[in-house]
Amino acid sequence: MSLLLKSTVAVCLLSLGTLFTSCKKEQVSDPGKYYMTRMELTKFGLQNPDGASWDDDGGTPDIYVRYNAASSNSWRETDTKDNVATGSLSWTTDNVELSSDNWKFEVMDDDFLVDESMYRPSDFNPIKDLSPVVVSNAQYELKIYWERR
Repeated sequence: MSLLLKSTVAVCLLSLGTLFTSCKKEQVSDPGKYYMTRMELTKFGLQNPDGASWDDDGGTPDIYVRYNAASSNSWRETDTKDNVATGSLSWTTDNVELSSDNWKFEVMDDDFLVDESMYRPSDFNPIKDLSPVVVSNAQYELKIYWERR
């Protein structure tokens, strides 16, 4: 093979290599993950919407929050705050990774036989909503805080 032909083939191969190298996709940096840091129940009723006590014995509610990703069938729960009479409640949840899914939250009263929902479940999406998200109505207010790490 002549020197001119060898040089032409080499230049063509180098050109093809440069063409395909310049077409590589750029790596996108990791946008981070979302972690729930805490929840605060800043307002709640000491009686149920019917005006009766949350507990059969006339006691105040034993409150916890259950939550899950909309795509999940299993619920996670905070610890229960027993015989809550007044004030606000707070739970720390540092290691709960939030997927970009919608998340459901429900404030519950822990009873001996059957736990009851204190307020209708609410949901939020950490990608779309700002922290803290405030879920509320006339009877309660739940604040959910998260951060990106």
